[in-house]
Formats: sequence, structure tokens, C-alpha cells
Amino acid sequence: MPYRVLDDETTYDLAFVAWADTLQHLFRECWDATLSLTIENPEAIEAVDEWSFDVEHDSVDLLLCEFLDEFLYLKDSDGAVYRLVRVSIETPGIVSTVRSLVDEERGAYRLSATACGEPIDPERHVIGADIKGVTLYELLVEERDGGWFARVVLDV
Repeated sequence: MPYRVLDDETTYDLAFVAWADTLQHLFRECWDATLSLTIENPEAIEAVDEWSFDVEHDSVDLLLCEFLDEFLYLKDSDGAVYRLVRVSIETPGIVSTVRSLVDEERGAYRLSATACGEPIDPERHVIGADIKGVTLYELLVEERDGGWFARVVLDV
């Protein structure tokens, strides 16, 4: 479990840190952490429905926020929970602008993911926290020690 829930970090929220060797694995760990806080037995989730989505942002921190917001959207709109099956992230390249060869502009991070899941069944799923959203408070994604690190605070 390459994530850890932070106890007593915030009064009304839940926080966790995650780490992984690649950005894709980091996002997977963050999804898994959010899922395990929502449903205490995520292994009980059956692959009844498949859902694919894409998100894009020029900031990797906000890309993670939007990625986890997709999980919360499904939970809140459809009453469903999904396990992540696949995630791929295209990192931005350096593009020279017309103004100058020295002037450089970063493109956007592009994420594509597929998840499988089902509607929440209180008889089979042990309900955990009712997460309302991902906060921007202390949101962090960065390269660290040859891998990736994230800190996420969830509003409950």
C-alpha cells in the first residue's frame, strides 16, 4: 500500500500521502486511497459497468484534482464506486513559441483512464467516509527521490 492516511492532520477533512515510481502509478495510488476511504472493502466491488474518461490540465496538481473529482462524480451522481483498471498520462512537451527560440511554453498534461465498478450495495460494501470533494488545500504533486509524491486533502 504505497499511500498512507494522515491522522489528525485536519479537523474536518481526510488527508493522505502517496508515492510511486511513475506518475501513472501515483495517480493509481491516489485513486485507490480515495476508494478505500469511501468503501472499506474495495475488493468487494464487482466489474458490472465500465467507464472511460479523459481529463486535461496544464498543472499536474490540478490534473490529479480533476482525476479524483471524476471518481467523486460517479459516486455522487450514480451512487457507484469504480476500481481503476487503466490510467495513462501524456506529459507536456516543450514547445518553442514564435516570439523567440529562448521563450518556451509547456503544454497540457493529458490523462486517459478506464474504471470498472458497480452501484454501491450497503449489504456487500462497507461504507466509509462520505467524501464531498478534493480540496486545493496543501494539494501537492512533485517528483521526489527518483519517483513521484502526492499529498491530498479530501473534504468530508
